[in-house]
Amino acid sequence: MINARHLALLILPAVFVLIRIDPAHSKNNLTTPVDRYECKDYIKHLPTGLAPFKLKGTETPQNLATKFPIPDKSSGSSGVSADDSNSEESWSILEVYVWNHLCDRKPFTISDWPKNLKDNERKISAYFIKAVIASNKFDIPGYNLIRIEGATITGELDLQHEILRSDLTLKKCIIEGAVTLDFLRTEHNLDFSNTTFNKYVLARSMKVDGSVYFGRDNGDSDSPDIPDINFIDFTDSNIAGNARFDKMNIAGRFNGLNLKVVQTLRFLKSKLAYLDLYGGEFGQLEIRSTSFTRDDPNAWTRERKNLDDEEKREQDEVRELGTISLDTDGVSVSRSMFLDRSTIPKFAAMTYMKVPVFLSLLGTHLHQVDLTGSIVSAKLILGTAKNRKKAENTDWEATNRNQSFFIMNDAIIKTIDAPLDKQNIWPETTVINNLHWDEFNDSNGKIKLEDVKSWLSHTVFSASSYDQAREVFMKSGMEKEAKEIGIEKRHQERKDAWNRGDYFNWFLMTLLWVFIDYGYNTWYAGLWIIGFIVFGGIVFNTTKTSRYREIIGDRNSGFKEVTKFQFDRFGVGYSFDMLLPLVKLREKHYQVDIKEPLQRYYFYFHKIMGYVLGSVFVAGISGLTH
Repeated sequence: MINARHLALLILPAVFVLIRIDPAHSKNNLTTPVDRYECKDYIKHLPTGLAPFKLKGTETPQNLATKFPIPDKSSGSSGVSADDSNSEESWSILEVYVWNHLCDRKPFTISDWPKNLKDNERKISAYFIKAVIASNKFDIPGYNLIRIEGATITGELDLQHEILRSDLTLKKCIIEGAVTLDFLRTEHNLDFSNTTFNKYVLARSMKVDGSVYFGRDNGDSDSPDIPDINFIDFTDSNIAGNARFDKMNIAGRFNGLNLKVVQTLRFLKSKLAYLDLYGGEFGQLEIRSTSFTRDDPNAWTRERKNLDDEEKREQDEVRELGTISLDTDGVSVSRSMFLDRSTIPKFAAMTYMKVPVFLSLLGTHLHQVDLTGSIVSAKLILGTAKNRKKAENTDWEATNRNQSFFIMNDAIIKTIDAPLDKQNIWPETTVINNLHWDEFNDSNGKIKLEDVKSWLSHTVFSASSYDQAREVFMKSGMEKEAKEIGIEKRHQERKDAWNRGDYFNWFLMTLLWVFIDYGYNTWYAGLWIIGFIVFGGIVFNTTKTSRYREIIGDRNSGFKEVTKFQFDRFGVGYSFDMLLPLVKLREKHYQVDIKEPLQRYYFYFHKIMGYVLGSVFVAGISGLTH
């Protein structure tokens, strides 16, 4: 028999079920707080209908922008008030919708937005993004990705000093305010691919154990004509993976002072005004198909009066560097540096770099480059090697070839890969004082004397550059070519002395050239000695002293007057003693007094030339004239 007690036990559960499905407590009621069954570690209470939350597809952007205050977790109350609805710690219905999707441990992609929303109506706040990151909801094994695509993020995204415990992907978004990532720490990736920044990104002293991605990843397209961002600052940051800035249009500067990227730092098909990587350390540095604009690097899309203090400071600093496009001074890479097929219309400061493998400037349009003190342990690639396309040659016509120069003072480069016979690969002025190189790879794979001489003749003269070329030929067993380079060096020094107005040195070097070929062919002096002896004998034979008349014969045969030579028939003995006083053939030669003034003055010159020839000969065989 069923009594009242039993009946009550049967009815009460049914009543409880009816209450749970009552429309007053349904998902459309936005007034009654209930506990979430997911994510309630972060948000204890939300208005009924937001947990779980679904959209019907008929909501307007205005409805979706309706704000709901985030309840105080400690009180456990909904905390709904008029004042709270206007605070920054409040979420729109759209943000709650995104939150619930993320709580299901799924990336929020383009296809997940309500279909009736236009692109510019997908608005969520920067504070919401920060709240998602700060939440410990996603700190679970196997989940390491927070991904939001296609959003317009309003406000300033301030993540400085934050610790990210999962990958953060904000892809195909528009971020209206400044982004601050200073001192951010994460063991995961940061991905801002295909995202546009209306202001700038500050990522100073950031430490990322994963990789960082900016720019575009959409196939073969180029960077847009309209800038994606005003400027980027990665000063003192450390990235253990890759850092890629592909197909970006940066209106101002990329600041990467002392930036460290363990794997590869890459700029591909990008545009920027100025790239500053001073003192950076990279596994590999790639700047490919990138253009450095010659226009005002501070041409932001907004008036200066609308810029914040950070943007104004950046503008002022870049204006002071208006003549520079690229600064890689002191950069060290573990592998190679590729600066290929790019355009650098202003000065590129690339001094004191360390590149253990390749430094490639292949196909790049340059203007002014300073490679002073840099070390390239394998190969500097400038031009077309065998089977390489002509279009890939480096050229110096990015701005004005007449003002172009390439400085390689004190640099150490094992191999220079460039055809020396194609002068368009080299700028108007090349300065190579104390450049140390081991070999050239020209189009035929073998170094040629005439090509090297032609190349050196187009450089600003320095004796050390010729010494280095001579040393290279000597190491290659090409002694004849090494001698020719040494002679060419002395020719250039003689010309340089004349151009500087140092006529005394020019005269001395001319003597060395004429008499001993600068010491490389000392046998020239022997020819000159023979010539002076013969010519001196001829001159001596024109004097009355060289001969006398004597009557010979007897009374039976008759007497006759004959001319006899004082010393020898040709006078070469006298000429020899007058030319080379260290060797005395006959003491009587030194007692001759020539009466004829012209011949007498000639032998004054004859004696002087003997001392000159002796001096230059000794200097030549001792190697002092090289």
